Amino acid sequence: MAQTKRSILVVEDELSLLQAIEAMLENEGFDVIIAAHAEEANSKIFLRKEKPSCIWLDLNLPHMNGIEFLEEIRSDPELKGIPVVVVSNSGDERTIERVKKLGVKKYFVKADTDLEHIVKQIAKIIK
Repeated sequence: MAQTKRSILVVEDELSLLQAIEAMLENEGFDVIIAAHAEEANSKIFLRKEKPSCIWLDLNLPHMNGIEFLEEIRSDPELKGIPVVVVSNSGDERTIERVKKLGVKKYFVKADTDLEHIVKQIAKIIK
């Protein structure tokens, strides 16, 4: 039986955090694809370079925000089933409600959540 590839697309504009997330996920055995903004992530997905097992998505991004990115992938029949985990600075209830309606698996507020915990939750989601 072939081993399932476990790849994660991380969309995060804060470089130091992006590097820390990438290192942690790689230590857990994930293939990590990084994007500093939604347009970069879109080009990677829509060109089908990778179809990740999960997407780690920040909402506060330059140019196109995370919600717009999420709406785009949810409208694509080939991509809408990819699990998305939102990791954001915003704890706003309306924002959380809005992205949950778009089918995110988990929503984490950065200040309230340890990165290790998020990595463990992602591992559970894509097992």
